[in-house]
Amino acid sequence: MTGKRRENGMNLVEIELRAVNQRGEETARGEATVALRSREHGRSLLPQPPAELQQKVWEIMERHAELASGAR
Repeated sequence: MTGKRRENGMNLVEIELRAVNQRGEETARGEATVALRSREHGRSLLPQPPAELQQKVWEIMERHAELASGAR
């Protein structure tokens, strides 16, 4: 963990991570920001996904409902 902060109702934690193979060699590095529950502030709000992703999810859900209703 490299840092933590509260921003727009989200409890954010900054982390650095690395992947190590079976020979002990580092094969990848990365950084991430994750929203986690806080002991002090409780639940964290989640970030708003992009509008085009929200639209795609609704299309998939509608198609699933269509296929499920035809399976009966």
